[in-house]
Amino acid sequence: MKRIPSFKYLFGITDFLVLFTCFISAAYILRINPNDSLIHFIEQSSLNILIFLLLALAFIVIFQYNQLYRVNIIITRAAHLAHIIKAMYYGALNVVLVSILIESSNLLDSRFLIFVFALLAIPILYVLRIEILRLLYIRFSSTSFRRNVIIVGDGKGGKMLATKLMYENPIGLNI
Repeated sequence: MKRIPSFKYLFGITDFLVLFTCFISAAYILRINPNDSLIHFIEQSSLNILIFLLLALAFIVIFQYNQLYRVNIIITRAAHLAHIIKAMYYGALNVVLVSILIESSNLLDSRFLIFVFALLAIPILYVLRIEILRLLYIRFSSTSFRRNVIIVGDGKGGKMLATKLMYENPIGLNI
């Protein structure tokens, strides 16, 4: 049986909590009665909470499909952010399509909810995944990345790669 690295669990649980919290926050921001407290709002919308749990799980599957739990994506900022935006786009599009198909008259019928959810989730995912968890991952697993690398060739490409690895080497390769 293939062993799943522990960092994937950390990223997955963090993503789930962020997505679920952003769904609840977006629904709370768009609530019908502006005088409701958060506790009262959550008590009133137990069905929506269940839907938000399922949607957060669906987004985790979409994140997995968009390779957001692969090491080469996690350690590069630009690719990581691009994959987050792409996964959020596909997830939001799927939620809108499903809500149209099932003709829900529920809270998910509001397309503005998905928009507010995305506005909340993307910056929070960026800060947590790229700025915090990525650095923790690199710091704690830097011993496993300590590898000696030989660059063969002295052409323009080889020199550019050597320069890039000397100045931007987040995983600790020895040239």
